Amino acid sequence: MRHQTEQEYKAFPMIERRNYTQEWIEVPLVIKTMAIPSGKAMLEVGCGPGIALSPFYKHCQPSQLVGF
Repeated sequence: MRHQTEQEYKAFPMIERRNYTQEWIEVPLVIKTMAIPSGKAMLEVGCGPGIALSPFYKHCQPSQLVGF
């Protein structure tokens, strides 16, 4: 029996404009704001389909990059 507050999980939809915004605006701003260094190992937790992995790799050139 489910409680009234429980909801069925629905995957985050693939929205092209949202993906573009994350890749070209959000990730570079996060990298700059947090002063993420280059060449270090990186773990991206909750990466979903991995949209942010490519720009993280491009901008930070990590020694390792893992998306979970």
